Amino acid sequence: MFRFETILDSGQPSQSIAMPLLSQLFLLFLVIIPQVLADAATDASRLGSFYTALDLYRGSATNILVVGIGTPPQDVNLTVSTNVDFIMVAADSCNGCTNGAAEFLTDDSSSLTATQQALSYTTTYPAGSLDTLHLTANFASEILTDARQDVNNERTITLISSVQDNFGAATGSSDIALPSGTSGFWGLGVYQVNKGYSIIPSVLAVTGEGAPSSATNYTVGFDIANYSSVDGSQAGTIHWGGAPTGSYEGNFNWINPNTTVAGSWGIPVNTIRVGHAVVDTSTLYGSLDPGFDAIYLPTTFAETLFAAVPGASRDLNLPCDANISMEITISGYQYNVANAQLIQPRDQAGQTCWGAVVAWQNGSVTETLGEIRLGTPFMSDIYSVLFYSPSEQLVGIAGKPNSVNALNVNSAGGPGHANKALARICEFLVTLQRLPLISPRQ
Repeated sequence: MFRFETILDSGQPSQSIAMPLLSQLFLLFLVIIPQVLADAATDASRLGSFYTALDLYRGSATNILVVGIGTPPQDVNLTVSTNVDFIMVAADSCNGCTNGAAEFLTDDSSSLTATQQALSYTTTYPAGSLDTLHLTANFASEILTDARQDVNNERTITLISSVQDNFGAATGSSDIALPSGTSGFWGLGVYQVNKGYSIIPSVLAVTGEGAPSSATNYTVGFDIANYSSVDGSQAGTIHWGGAPTGSYEGNFNWINPNTTVAGSWGIPVNTIRVGHAVVDTSTLYGSLDPGFDAIYLPTTFAETLFAAVPGASRDLNLPCDANISMEITISGYQYNVANAQLIQPRDQAGQTCWGAVVAWQNGSVTETLGEIRLGTPFMSDIYSVLFYSPSEQLVGIAGKPNSVNALNVNSAGGPGHANKALARICEFLVTLQRLPLISPRQ
């Protein structure tokens, strides 16, 4: 979001011969692997004790969460995005704001508390020549019904009255509809002007029963599924309140985000490599966004990367049998992107394919800001969390079981946390070196 405003029996001869060899092998092992940095205690303090699983689904344009708003609950599809600061829903007064999705009928809810406090809000989004959406809305409070069972406390939402693209452009803006099949946004950003207006700070401050919370921090985890073109298929799971054991591999790499961009969750992206082409992206910023099924880059960067793929014509036309080796370095740690996630069929026959790396519009706001939006192709091969406390925000990235990042140990230098499994291997080798070896009985 941008604002304008991790007992042995031994023989001496056998031992004297084998020990130097074992020592050399052990030292060689240490040379060829990165340093193992583990801090499970830190992770435990940040990953929560309880969580609720929220199912994420493929919408026709974005990944959505189905939420009941009001009393009785009116089910709406909301795009889940870290780049949006609020829960936003199109009200029935918003003419033409939705396309194949329900609007929230304000008069049909007995629990709505409307206000006259207006909101003029612009968020980055792949729409129009500027890659932005401008939403006019009013703040309100309402009951939200979903798997979290947070039904006894009203939460702040915004009621959208208009949606525009190209807001502020010389050519003028135009009224448009929200992404097809959606009624608004389940925003996971943090509105720094008044954090209580955003859902994560809100649930930390006040429990679902409406009482002040004794918790000092809150965690939201993302287990994103591989890409699917089938509308309504499961796109992954949001772990609301904590990260369950088994969903991640190794320790987390914790990043202090840039709170002025990407919904207050901006992360440093050092480089992106495709094949032998390495692009320095240190002047840009990244955002982990579970709502989108692509990786978005400024045009010149995207074109440089696609030039390294034989037969590719940017993201528009890609050989379906292409073998793309892609690696993204974030805050000094290297993460792979699976080839299967980078190639998406354009037709049922599978004869032509899209590239999952997409360029922002030339001259758009996102290109000027330098945003790298990391959606499904990247997030499906890692496990990530947002950690929030009133005094600290962190983004955590760990390896994911059965993925190309199952062993999250590759560090490009600097502090961090690596993989427990590898740490156990090193510990075993150290222990083995210290023990006398078993020699054959004479």
